Amino acid sequence: MKKILPLCIFLMLVVNNAHSQTIVRYDSTGNPKAKGLSVIVKHPSDWIGAEGERPNIVQKFVKKYPTFNASMMLQILNLPPNSESEIKSFKASDWREVLSDVGEVSNVSKTQLENQDAYIADIHITQERAGLKIEQKQRVLGLFYKNKWIWLWCGVGGLPSQSRNKVEADFKIVESQCFQFYNSLVLLQKYTQ
Repeated sequence: MKKILPLCIFLMLVVNNAHSQTIVRYDSTGNPKAKGLSVIVKHPSDWIGAEGERPNIVQKFVKKYPTFNASMMLQILNLPPNSESEIKSFKASDWREVLSDVGEVSNVSKTQLENQDAYIADIHITQERAGLKIEQKQRVLGLFYKNKWIWLWCGVGGLPSQSRNKVEADFKIVESQCFQFYNSLVLLQKYTQ
């Protein structure tokens, strides 16, 4: 009995801690940056949500760790007129080319989300801001819907002194939350029309 009681207390604490992190739902309905799309994504409650400063970032969610920052972003862009059929035929090499303007692209693969073809890729970004060199690792999922390009970004950014290997290790800490973010995507118009 003396051995079972501490084990029971330990298990109770583990279960309570696992359930203490709640998931928060974000709905883009009514946000002009969503360009008429109603999109739902979910994120952990300890990630702080804020509207993106740039014109196509609908919403971002950030979490500060002791040595790095992590972020998730919902981005929606209009496709050029009459380009939807061409863009829907994109292959992995086309996605790689589009994303290569952002950084070094790797691990491009095709997937499905909301019964839509989608692509997911890793991007390593070395960026200079205000004289400091910052390392980032982003994983991005992109898909087309209703003449819009929807991007879900999730990644980490390190301090200027951090190496690429450190940023890769930091990304491993948030990787499962990135997949939860991607898999939470709901395109509401698919179910209301």
